[in-house]
Amino acid sequence: MRDYEEVLAPNKYYDRTFEREAVKLLPGEYYATARDMLLVTVLGSCVAACLRDLMRGIGNPTSVAEAGIDSAAYEAQLDKMVEDAFNDTQIITAARAPAYEELRQIFLYAYDGRLVDF
Repeated sequence: MRDYEEVLAPNKYYDRTFEREAVKLLPGEYYATARDMLLVTVLGSCVAACLRDLMRGIGNPTSVAEAGIDSAAYEAQLDKMVEDAFNDTQIITAARAPAYEELRQIFLYAYDGRLVDF
C-alpha cells in the first residue's frame, strides 16, 4: 500500500462518535488516503428513493409514524430534536445548510413519511 494522500475535499473534522478523523465528501469531491479514517458521503435523492422502495418491499417502516412512535410523544420532543440538529457540527458541511424552520419541517415530514419538496 502506498503511503500517500490526495485531496480535493477540504471538509476534514474529528468525529467524536467514532473517535477518529473523518472527511465529508460533497458531490464532485474526492479524497484518497492510506490513513485509517472515516469517509462520509452525502446521500443523494436517487439513493434515497431506492432505499425507500427497498424498505417498502421488505415491509420496513418508511416513516416515524409507521415505526409506531406516538404523535404526541414525537411532538413533545420536536423542539429538542430540531435544536440538536441545528447545533450539530456536521450541518456546516451540508451542500446547503437548512434554516431552523426547514429543519423543523423536515422532522414533521419524517413523521408522516412525506418526501421533502423544498
